Amino acid sequence: MMPTENVHNYSCKENNHIRSEYPLNALYFYLTSSCNLRCKHCWINSNLAGLNNNNDILNFQLLQSIIEEAFPLGLSWIKLTGGEPLLHVDIVKILQYLSELKIGINLETNGTLVTPEISNLISKCEKPFVSVSLDGMEAITHEWLRGVRGCFQSTLTGIRNLVNAGINPQIILTVTKRNYENIEDFIDFSEKIGANSVKINILQPSGRGKNFQHSKDILTISEYIQLGNLIEEQIALETNIPVFYSHPPAFRPLSRIYACNSVNCDACGILGIIGVLSTGKYALCGAGITEPDLILGDSLKDKLANVWQFNPLLLKIRSGLPDFLQGICSECGLKNYCLGSCIAQNYIKSQSIWAPYWYCNEADHNGLFPKDRLFPK
Repeated sequence: MMPTENVHNYSCKENNHIRSEYPLNALYFYLTSSCNLRCKHCWINSNLAGLNNNNDILNFQLLQSIIEEAFPLGLSWIKLTGGEPLLHVDIVKILQYLSELKIGINLETNGTLVTPEISNLISKCEKPFVSVSLDGMEAITHEWLRGVRGCFQSTLTGIRNLVNAGINPQIILTVTKRNYENIEDFIDFSEKIGANSVKINILQPSGRGKNFQHSKDILTISEYIQLGNLIEEQIALETNIPVFYSHPPAFRPLSRIYACNSVNCDACGILGIIGVLSTGKYALCGAGITEPDLILGDSLKDKLANVWQFNPLLLKIRSGLPDFLQGICSECGLKNYCLGSCIAQNYIKSQSIWAPYWYCNEADHNGLFPKDRLFPK
């Protein structure tokens, strides 16, 4: 990756034409790469940490300075994630600071550390959106995937704390053969415990998920597609709360694509976000933890405006999407919307940002890619 230290130090004011074309909509803060669970499918292979582990955390003052640099570039919301973001030693200060800024936040958590105090702090933030990972209606299912005994009840307690504070979280389930036959019951269960929506995630072939992908407990591409059809064409239309399935847009009804909102939209947000790792490095997203080539710069040395406006990888992506996408993605009529689904996952899988998304590629190889979504030949 080319360094960013030597780019010209233009001010944001001098580059309004660049800001207006590619505003920096969101910062994704990976507050720590550590986690108190050991999920079989973790896509970044988070480090198992005790609750008092203060190593590998993003400095609070550095977080503040990055946010201040981002506002002139168009910042409108912030994601707090990890690892487990609530392990951060200064999470209370971070939430207090963000509530004072009146900026939208999106918090991704396993729920086990969501106390009444944390819930109340989150509720004071601007339009907070919280997603909590829960993989079944019983401890045996959830804890099999999450790897820590007792975490099921801790997660349910965290969800209750959020609901009591006036926050109805989104529940995120990673689908496996141990839970996919009970999807409808799980959605009802989620509604009863206070969820505002359910998002069903497909296991990603990276981190620990790369090895776990070959387990007999993981759905085949055919089963993924069949489940998607059931959810999109029946289940999502009959439930009382919104249901989202994380397969690519090519497999979704157009009506559902057009109805998506900003939090659950399938289109890749890569043209408007930048990741901030716990080390202070700027990255394409959390994949920078394991993929050095996806590191964009260092907040301790580089101005965020310089990284956002002149980093060679970002410029390459902006000039190349979606026209340089390869394989089945180059033939897909939704490529202008989808933008390759996830550039980071494409790179992890094949070391090329232009490679086709693994799900679409596998479906194509098995003759299962929707023919009506392809450009006419």
